[in-house]
Amino acid sequence: MKNIKILSGIAAGALIGTAIGILFAPEEGRVTRKKILDEADKMADNILRENLVKNNK
Repeated sequence: MKNIKILSGIAAGALIGTAIGILFAPEEGRVTRKKILDEADKMADNILRENLVKNNK
């Protein structure tokens, strides 16, 4: 249970950091929104993959 909280905190921090970094990038809104969606998809995939690995142990 403690590991899940730690991983969730790390994932949330990484997602927030990525979003803030992208928002401060000097690009068009359309490009920025696409980057945010792409990064969010990558993070979601990583979280799902970690959960699958953990559940298969």
